Amino acid sequence: MVDLIEQLQQSQVFQGLETADLEALIAVMERKTYATGDVLFERGDAGESMVQIISGSIRIYTEDAQGNEIPIVIRHAGEVVGELTLLDHLPRSASAAAAEPLDVLVLDRDHFLDFLKDRPTVGFQMMQTLTGRIRYTTKYLQKVMEWISRLSSG
Repeated sequence: MVDLIEQLQQSQVFQGLETADLEALIAVMERKTYATGDVLFERGDAGESMVQIISGSIRIYTEDAQGNEIPIVIRHAGEVVGELTLLDHLPRSASAAAAEPLDVLVLDRDHFLDFLKDRPTVGFQMMQTLTGRIRYTTKYLQKVMEWISRLSSG
C-alpha cells in the first residue's frame, strides 16, 4: 500500500493530496493487469472509469475513416487515462490499449462520485489536471493543422 500511495503522490492527477485521501481512494479502486495489445476500451464505449497506471504503458489512439490507426499519445506509469469520463460521463473520445504488460488501478465513476462527497479537494485537483490535458490537445491540434497546411501548400 505504501508503494501505491507514493506513486499516486507523484501522479499529475493526485499530486499534493493528503495520505489519508490517497488511502481512501485506493480502497475504492480495483487493481487489474493487461497483456501487451489488450484493449482497455474503444472510442465510443461508455465512459465508466479512469485508469491509474502502476507499471507499463497505454497507447491512446483513434482511427481514420479507412480504419487506419492514428496515434495520439503514450501514457506511462504514474499517469492516468480516462479521467474526462469521470466528470462528463460521455462516450470515450479515443481508444486505449496496453503498449506493454500493464498493471493499473481502475476507479469506477460511481465510486469516485461517492468519494468526492467526503473529499472534494480531489475533484479540484482533477480539474487542474484536465486543464493541462486540454492545453496539450490544443497544441497537438495546432501542429496537425500546421502539417496539413504545409502538405496542401507544397
